[in-house]
Amino acid sequence: MTAITQTLTRVFKLGATELDDPAPQETPEIAMSLYETAFPVLKTASLAEPVIDGERLVYEIVKPQAKTKG
Repeated sequence: MTAITQTLTRVFKLGATELDDPAPQETPEIAMSLYETAFPVLKTASLAEPVIDGERLVYEIVKPQAKTKG
């Protein structure tokens, strides 16, 4: 039996917008932080667990909940 290794392309998903990985050699958090100037919401956002979608590893960006009091 032969083992096959496949490298998945990492993608970040912010709503309907998909962002290519700007730094594949870095951790997902560091790579996401490189988009903070273009998307300020990323400063307080977090990453959900990745999902494999074909040949892509998709990280959903989770926006913080809006505060309603205080």
